[in-house]
Amino acid sequence: FARGGWSIGPTTVRLKPSFLEQQGMIGKVPVVIKAPSVLYIETGSSLPIDLVRIALEVPEGLWVGEQRGTRNSLEIELPPGAYNVQIGRASCR
Repeated sequence: FARGGWSIGPTTVRLKPSFLEQQGMIGKVPVVIKAPSVLYIETGSSLPIDLVRIALEVPEGLWVGEQRGTRNSLEIELPPGAYNVQIGRASCR
């Protein structure tokens, strides 16, 4: 988020090759929703062998993103609250 408001647009994150050898959870990103909102999150990778997946922790369980090619996205309507976005690596090997 930008100071004083929203920053909308893609953010590029580059990972070291040694980090990409990991399997499973890469990290968690906390998200605080202050008003009922539609949250859209997307992640992608350069090659199908390096697929990255996202999920959103909600009180009812885990919403998992939809995989389309090398992109994984999730669009969900949320009430106010604190949530965690999980970023993980899927193995295709």
